[in-house]
Amino acid sequence: MGQVYQIPMFQPSNLSPDLSGKLQKLQEICAIESPSNHANAIQAVCETVENWLMPFQPVIQHFDHPGYGRNVVFTFPAQQAHVTGGIFLLCHVDTVHPVGTLQKNPIRIVGEKFYGPGSYDMKASVVQAWWAIELLLAKQSSLAYPIHLMLNCDEEIDSPTSQALIETYGKNADLTLCLEPATPDGAIKTQRKGVGTYVLRVQGRAAHAGNEHTTGVNAIAEMAQQILRVQNFTRYEQGTTVSAGLIQGGTAVNTVPEFCTMEVDVRIEDEEERKRLEREFHALQVVDARASLTVEGGVSRPPMPRTPAIAQAYEKMKQIAAQTGFALREASVGGGSDAAYVAQLGKPVLCGMGPGGNGAHTLQEYTDIPSFLERTALLANALLHWYD
Repeated sequence: MGQVYQIPMFQPSNLSPDLSGKLQKLQEICAIESPSNHANAIQAVCETVENWLMPFQPVIQHFDHPGYGRNVVFTFPAQQAHVTGGIFLLCHVDTVHPVGTLQKNPIRIVGEKFYGPGSYDMKASVVQAWWAIELLLAKQSSLAYPIHLMLNCDEEIDSPTSQALIETYGKNADLTLCLEPATPDGAIKTQRKGVGTYVLRVQGRAAHAGNEHTTGVNAIAEMAQQILRVQNFTRYEQGTTVSAGLIQGGTAVNTVPEFCTMEVDVRIEDEEERKRLEREFHALQVVDARASLTVEGGVSRPPMPRTPAIAQAYEKMKQIAAQTGFALREASVGGGSDAAYVAQLGKPVLCGMGPGGNGAHTLQEYTDIPSFLERTALLANALLHWYD
């Protein structure tokens, strides 16, 4: 039998009467199109959420970054603002969708699906966090531990302004819950790959393709040789994938191309593979000695290994989920997230604690409404009972 808690657990069915109002909140922030680097829109989302949270009187810290927007940290209750420990909730408010995507994927409810750009990744999670805090403080207004909620402005572009802040709060917290969405089948993420991009540039020599073909140095042809080499850096048995994903070169079909650029996606599971790829990429040499090659980039977001601390946190969360009324599953995924920065510190962190859905980064993006209820109840129960 599982643990019996003195304070009753929230159940998804208990939350149903308030669902309509919460979906209106989700509609409110999804209507603010906030792609990365759109500082004013990102700040508008943060200010909207701040207005929702003001009745709970948190300590609010703003970290403004010109060109990026605003990172915000809310602490509940206020008297715990400078206390270490507690639970750190991590959300981001930027999306990958350019302004105008609302016209292609308008906000709407179809059956049990809430459609809209950024709804699944991860504005539903922002509403989930607010709702869970509301539920918690209504039931237990005096907390012996702090809860910090961070809104990150630049997760979709590898968190350049927010990484240090995430590491600071993650290092000091007893538990970090990253509210990235659950997998489409509802699992949380206890392991993630590190993610990076290498950029290769070949400089050749332009020439008329008909009259002076022999004097030209074809940069695209040289890059074709490098593509074959780079693809062979993949090591499936090590969980490492390397993919030539974007290639640009040449100026006209009747000109021997003098330049070519290739962007390469890399995914890794451990630090040794990061080091190997670093060596392999920087050891690349041109086949045609008349051309030149430069290599830039690398792994920008570290892997999130399934550490003993993460495994232990998952087992406890699974017990809380069981008493919330459902079976919690775990998954290893290839995408990166801010949770990796905390995992690298050896601290317990669980990712994918947000609602389920599908279509992240596409025009079919939606949040599953029953999962929204389920995950909000789970989060509220975790905040209420983690220290029991």
